[in-house]
Amino acid sequence: VLLESPGGSVSSYGLAASHLQRLRSTPGIKLTICVDSVAASGGYMMACMASPGQLLCAPFAMVGSIGVIGQSVNVQKALENFGVRPYVFLGGKNKQPVGMFGDVTKDGMETMQVMIDRIHDSFREHVREAREDSLVKAFVAEGDTDKPPSNYFQLGSQTKLSHSQQSLDRVANGDVFLGVQALKLGLVDRLITSDEYIAERIQHGTRVLKLVIHRRPVGLSTLLMGPPHHSFGWKQWIVRAKNVASMIASSWSDINANSVQLKMDTRL
Repeated sequence: VLLESPGGSVSSYGLAASHLQRLRSTPGIKLTICVDSVAASGGYMMACMASPGQLLCAPFAMVGSIGVIGQSVNVQKALENFGVRPYVFLGGKNKQPVGMFGDVTKDGMETMQVMIDRIHDSFREHVREAREDSLVKAFVAEGDTDKPPSNYFQLGSQTKLSHSQQSLDRVANGDVFLGVQALKLGLVDRLITSDEYIAERIQHGTRVLKLVIHRRPVGLSTLLMGPPHHSFGWKQWIVRAKNVASMIASSWSDINANSVQLKMDTRL
């Protein structure tokens, strides 16, 4: 899988990661994921689903950004300055704690932060389950297991944590790393581009297939008679003819409507 993504919505990327996890868990399938440019935030949520040892990355690709961001613009005071006061009615005290309309309260801000932290904790656990062995191995290899956590990684506690927790804390803070850095931290398994990896597999005798999507051009005969390998009875043919006639009539109506609108605009 060639994966290039800077991230996006939590639910969408979580679903995509679940599909990759299903492939990874399927017996007999080795899931290799290549990152040539960027796999950040939700992109890394997907990328870390590669089979053990199979997350490949270009040296200067951007990976990581294991964090969560929530943004909201509140225009309540601005509208009130113009004499407009919106009213918001909610069912449930934690429903939309901070929104575009309504007063922003301290409790609302705290509730919003709790929601963000909850999502971040789930993201961290997702990465830990997928990459724990690699993260711990890289952490131990650096020989920093007896040192207090570095301020660079913004750890709040100076107590000695488990190797697993320490190795996760230093990468799951929203920071973004180059491929060469990510390899030392255990976020990726190997530095190589997708083209180099494919060429390497070909040299080892692997049969590589490229998927090319071919779309058959749609003409009037195809609309009326269907694809060449399909055969229709006379009833199906009549139904298709009616559908095509409706499409033509609808298109013609749209053309006329646009023409009238254009003339009206010209006169104005």
